[in-house]
Amino acid sequence: MLDPQSEILGTFERTSQRSVPSPPRVGADPASVLLALAACSHAAEVGEVLVGFAEDLLAAQGCSAEVRVGPYLECAPCRGDDGEDACLDRREMLVPLRRGERSLGVLRIGGITRVSLEHRRWLTIAAHAAAAELERLRIEAVARHEHQHVEQLSRYVPGPISDRIQADRGQDSGERDITVLFLDVRGYTTTASMLRCSQVFRLLNRYVRSASSIIRRHGGTIVEFNGDGMMAVFGAPDPLEAKEGAAARAALKLALAVPPLVRRLESELPDTPSIGVGVASGRGYVGDIAAEDRLIWSAVGSTTNLASRLQTLTRELRVPIALDEATWSASGDAARHFARRDGVSVRGLADPLTLYVASEIEANSIPRLG
Repeated sequence: MLDPQSEILGTFERTSQRSVPSPPRVGADPASVLLALAACSHAAEVGEVLVGFAEDLLAAQGCSAEVRVGPYLECAPCRGDDGEDACLDRREMLVPLRRGERSLGVLRIGGITRVSLEHRRWLTIAAHAAAAELERLRIEAVARHEHQHVEQLSRYVPGPISDRIQADRGQDSGERDITVLFLDVRGYTTTASMLRCSQVFRLLNRYVRSASSIIRRHGGTIVEFNGDGMMAVFGAPDPLEAKEGAAARAALKLALAVPPLVRRLESELPDTPSIGVGVASGRGYVGDIAAEDRLIWSAVGSTTNLASRLQTLTRELRVPIALDEATWSASGDAARHFARRDGVSVRGLADPLTLYVASEIEANSIPRLG
């Protein structure tokens, strides 16, 4: 991608090569040239308006001159004896396109023998106005460049992380209260073996788009995708009020939306795929994990491990969603249809847990969740 400042400042050398509409001639009217410059949408137009004005202004004085614009050279135009910001030397007049202490270019007028003081002043004013418009175009180009950069960044980085980078806020690493959600499509390996690679790729794209949209609408941050698996965090990197309820609603919406989507995309599948969602709440450490060539934002700790284990347990429990007690107790109405399961053994934990699960029927009986 072109550096916007280089593109603006080098435009005058490429004016003849740019495919831009030629602006109308403004004649020798000083007021008109200022309005014409303000209406320019390309740096090349600024140069053409300025050159046209200079040619017509000098022609009105009876001067025939060679007028052009170019980049600011090492030999800076000096101020004349009368204090005007222009230099008349060896039959060439140089007028800098100055913006503050910077010169963005220079108006070069060759083959002249005289220029009246009044016309020199108007050329200087027009040159300064042209510089102001070049600066405006430069700022707009920088803004476009940054917007494109952020758009590209957000395609590879979770939205909230991209927003923080854009705002130069950085990532706050540390321990905090979070809710973690894991999602998995059951039977994905079998499903993938029945399809061509291009079909699997298309299926994953639609599934990921649908699932990530649901997560983001409920305030979650997608941490990673791994084939058909997904991890999301609620309450980080930005705080989220009622994060447990938001995660429970997202889980229900995923249970309603994802299996029909996969079945609809690949109608030749023998069975409607099912999903497993595990959600846990508690303390977790969030921040950047440093790989050799990049930073990976994630959440680690016992809460993350438990959510992953619960997602795996949904197959054994024959339910699409399993919540830990901390998530259920803080979810309010969002989890009112969940059933209690006591004494559930979880791999890696010494003591059994009380979980709350949604059956297939219960999940499908709540169609109006956001």
